[in-house]
Amino acid sequence: MMRTIWKFQVAEQVDMPPASRIIKVDYDGNGDLCIWAIVNPNAEERITRYFDVIGTGIPYDESDWRYIGTVMKDPFVWHVIERIY
Repeated sequence: MMRTIWKFQVAEQVDMPPASRIIKVDYDGNGDLCIWAIVNPNAEERITRYFDVIGTGIPYDESDWRYIGTVMKDPFVWHVIERIY
């Protein structure tokens, strides 16, 4: 099956092809916080995935979230997490 890497801007809700595998979170060249994922480019269906960005020291319920990655943008350190339903 053919796969490719797509970039998605981090938002509270992101529509992605099913079974997309997130491989990186970082700022892009425009300064936008983005997720890169391996996707099936031929998938017509999209599923909504839910993300949040929290600062270091902010509590969250680990049973409801999955850690995606950490990024730094002086003077802040941000952690991207995905809500699991």
